[in-house]
Amino acid sequence: MNAYEIKEVGIFRIQEGFDNKYAFTNLAFLRYMVELPKNYYTEVAIAIKPEADLFRVQKKIQQQLGNKYLVETRFQQNQSLFTVMQMEKWIIYIILSIILIIAAFNMVGALTMLVLEKEKI
Repeated sequence: MNAYEIKEVGIFRIQEGFDNKYAFTNLAFLRYMVELPKNYYTEVAIAIKPEADLFRVQKKIQQQLGNKYLVETRFQQNQSLFTVMQMEKWIIYIILSIILIIAAFNMVGALTMLVLEKEKI
C-alpha cells in the first residue's frame, strides 16, 4: 500500500454506518494507493429503466455471472437505511393520526359546551 498526503475538500454525511465506511475519491488515485491493476474492479453499478422489473433483472444478471459474484439491488445494499426510513414514515403517520383524533375530540367538546350553554339561556 502506498502513502500520499491529501487534503479533504468536503464532507458527506448521511448515516453513521456510511460515514465511517466510505470515502469518495477518483479511481486513478485509489488504484495507485492500493496498487490495483488497471482492469480490476470490485463493484459495478447498473442503472435500469423505471418500468423494468428490478428483481427479474437482478435474477438474470446473477444467472449470467454465476455464484462467484454477488448481485444486490440498492435496497438490499442499504437495507438498514431503507428500513429506518420506512419506520419513520409509519411513526409520523401514527403521530399525525393521534393529533387529528385529539383535535376532533377537542372540536366535539367545544361544540357540546356551546350547545349546553345555549340551552341554559
